[in-house]
Amino acid sequence: MQLHLVSGFSNFVLNWLIRGEIDVAILFDTHLPKGLRIKPLWQENLVFVAATEVDIAPNTPITFEQAAKNTLILPSLQHGLRILVDEIATKKNLKLDVAIEADGLMMLIDLVIRGLGCTFLPRSAIQNELATGRLIATTVIDPKITHGLVLAIPTDRPISNAVNKFSEVLHQVITQMAETGKWTDEVL
Repeated sequence: MQLHLVSGFSNFVLNWLIRGEIDVAILFDTHLPKGLRIKPLWQENLVFVAATEVDIAPNTPITFEQAAKNTLILPSLQHGLRILVDEIATKKNLKLDVAIEADGLMMLIDLVIRGLGCTFLPRSAIQNELATGRLIATTVIDPKITHGLVLAIPTDRPISNAVNKFSEVLHQVITQMAETGKWTDEVL
């Protein structure tokens, strides 16, 4: 058995899964197609993320409307994060100023660090940047932005022992992280 890990935005990973390039995926639960076995893993809160020069208080919640007044850097339209943010903006009748679309997580984070705009991300995606003071983040309210992450396995092919074992170990790791306080979002 060999484990090969790949990383990418949910839309890219979903395409790899559908094409059979990977056997299992962790995805945003936004607009998933039929033909997948879905196992909810956890609910994650998104935070508003900015360069340290931006005038926001890191520990003071910000409304979505306040956050949306900033120049934004987001993934392109087909990605789960962008779909989620756009849906909230539409419900609130807000026009977003998306200056840059970045379809790579590290690229998006780097652009925010450079002060070219702000974004919405899970706190877990920027822990190192927060710890080193390269980014600041604050909770978003009205509405609170949450998304689920799921384990997805195609229904058109058998589940291998390796995929079953990966799923089991992943659930154990997530549970352990939640129990030790390393994971603060809701485990499902």
